[in-house]
Amino acid sequence: MKYIVTLAVLMLSIATGVAQVQTQRLSPQELKSVKRFNPKSLPAAVKMPVVDVNALLAEDELEKGLGLPFRFGKAIDVDLGLENAGEWKNVQGGRIWKLPITSENAYSINLIFKSFFLAKGAELYIYNQEQTMLMGPITPKDNKKSKRFSTDLIQGEGIVLELFEPSESNGESQLHLEKVIHGYKNTFKAGGTGFSGDCNIDINCPQGTDWQDESDAVAMVLLANGTRKCSGTLLNNTSQDFTPNFLTAFHCLNVEFPKNTILSQQEIDRAEDFVFRFQYKSPTCGGGDDTNFMSYSGSTFRSGWYNSDFALLELDQQPEVCTKMAGWNRGTLPATSATGIHHPSGDVMKISLDINSPVKEASPNINVVPSDNFWSVRWNQGVTEGGSSGSGLFDQNHRLIGQLEGGDSSCATPFAKDLYGRFDISWTGGGTPQTRLSDWLDPGNTGALSINTKSPISINIAPPILCSVNPTGGVYTISNAPVGATVTWVVGADIDIVSGQGTNSLTVKASDAYVSGFREIWATVNASCGPVVLSKTIWIGEPAAPSGNVTGPTEVDASTTHLYQGSPADGATSYLWWLPYPFQVVPSLGGPANDWQMENTTIHSQLLAYTGIDGNSGYVQLMGVNDCGTGGAKILWVEHSGVLGGPGGPYDLRVSNSDGINIYPNPAENKTTVAIAPIETTAKQTENPTQITAIKILDAQMIEKISMRLNKPQSEVTVDVSRLKTGVYQVLIETDKGLFTKGLIIQ
Repeated sequence: MKYIVTLAVLMLSIATGVAQVQTQRLSPQELKSVKRFNPKSLPAAVKMPVVDVNALLAEDELEKGLGLPFRFGKAIDVDLGLENAGEWKNVQGGRIWKLPITSENAYSINLIFKSFFLAKGAELYIYNQEQTMLMGPITPKDNKKSKRFSTDLIQGEGIVLELFEPSESNGESQLHLEKVIHGYKNTFKAGGTGFSGDCNIDINCPQGTDWQDESDAVAMVLLANGTRKCSGTLLNNTSQDFTPNFLTAFHCLNVEFPKNTILSQQEIDRAEDFVFRFQYKSPTCGGGDDTNFMSYSGSTFRSGWYNSDFALLELDQQPEVCTKMAGWNRGTLPATSATGIHHPSGDVMKISLDINSPVKEASPNINVVPSDNFWSVRWNQGVTEGGSSGSGLFDQNHRLIGQLEGGDSSCATPFAKDLYGRFDISWTGGGTPQTRLSDWLDPGNTGALSINTKSPISINIAPPILCSVNPTGGVYTISNAPVGATVTWVVGADIDIVSGQGTNSLTVKASDAYVSGFREIWATVNASCGPVVLSKTIWIGEPAAPSGNVTGPTEVDASTTHLYQGSPADGATSYLWWLPYPFQVVPSLGGPANDWQMENTTIHSQLLAYTGIDGNSGYVQLMGVNDCGTGGAKILWVEHSGVLGGPGGPYDLRVSNSDGINIYPNPAENKTTVAIAPIETTAKQTENPTQITAIKILDAQMIEKISMRLNKPQSEVTVDVSRLKTGVYQVLIETDKGLFTKGLIIQ
């Protein structure tokens, strides 16, 4: 359940004369509908009973050391709804219901609805009396099956609820308040570091520059009847399906006394009313909390374990485009450094840094076996406070390794240790799906030890390669784009936009005169949480030549096997090898054969080649291939000796006439043909330079197996070899110009 809150002056009527500030969730049409609301025409406010703040502060002192989440508010039970409170007025196109609520001396007010259902076309807005904060529009897409709904904090001691219901839906909406939370602590302290200690470091300070992706996964949590705050982190899973799993601390849910090692059903059920605030960051280093943020209402408890103080929740809705899923590491070795990202005392997001390795340690608050279920850190920069509980601890690779259980660090004692429940211990937890993380974060049981932070929004490329042979081009789309978002596309050189600018789907094609190479595609998604810039690298045109040279032997003998190796080529999707001509491509090397042979392969790393009994010298070549064609080659000259077994072998099978003699098929099974190749004369006419008069075939021991003498010379003779056994044979070819030899393989 998502909405945006803006700490900025928002004029709700033209007459105020105050500069208008539009929240990122409001379209021009929605803003117009807000303007028709007149905050000066309000019914009498419903006043909450006076809250004894001193008594609450005294209770907070007594709670110190009990492991309870940070408390900021007092829940007041109410019974307020459309049917018994507020005032309806008819307006053009429908009607508007208004309900002002005040709570004297409150720093903030938030709400819990026990009945929440918005009719089709209805919109709910909540704003403060000062008109500096607006929540909304809340729409029917925020309806839940449970019909419960909780809001984030609105600053000030007075708020106004305004519901617009269109004429065709009159009477269908349901709104009934169960609790109004009086904020007795000022967590909206503006103009500085906020409510937390001055030694805390804003995430947008230089220390947080490299941690922006992880910070987008961190949220502050309103829990325990909307009165307390913790922190936590959205986690990615091995399925990469962006299930909104949220890790926090067990003790953030375990708020009843006497405390137990097992959550009560009531504590589990309260997760339905939790509110998760993302993007709550100071816009500048050392600034205040005058910022936008997104909130989601509702979650479901998935698992938790007292022994490592973890709780895993699943948000009721998929987060906005600006929210990322953090990676994690379930390894047992200590990280080389540690980073914490959190909301101390409910303040804007902060970062803490430990340049040393965390240490396995026991918690004084959790007496369990084994005793080293926690990581101990001592911060070099920053600290943690109440409200930081449940926040993630990240290793040097930006992967979460634990969540905050507690500790003694503070601005007064900055080097005191903090303890984080070990992620690797929580992975197997208590051995059941309800007491461990593995079932939820590795649903496919892949056994992965770690995964990285990832954004749910991305550019999908089809195809990843552009070229002129595909005139229809490619289509690039934004996955998980928010409804109503506009997209601005920018393409690199040699790419033309065909259609789709401003939409989630862009069609492009290669320019008519492109130059092969890498190109960038950029998409700026204008979401409610701000612009999100995505990029994708593609290849345009034929592949480049392989990056390195072909390596392997440069001098080979007949009927030998050698390994050649190559390097990758940019833009290649497969590879093509060539051997000295002629050569054969075979499923597997079966030599001996007359010509060069190679195994059928499309990889660049290696090629197994057979030189052939009668192979030629020439180039071994490697080229990259993609849908656009074949790229440039890297070549290696290889000298073929032509001697079986090398110099000094039993016989020389080199062809000694320039006209050429072919034997095919070779290898042969039943028949083979000996043919004299024709040549071209200067008059471009063909002639037979020689004629065959006799053929003899000898085995490896030089024993004659077949003898044929022709009645008349011929240029082509077919020989029956079906009675020859498998092996290598020498073919003696008698012609009118001399005697020649060739090798023959029988298989």
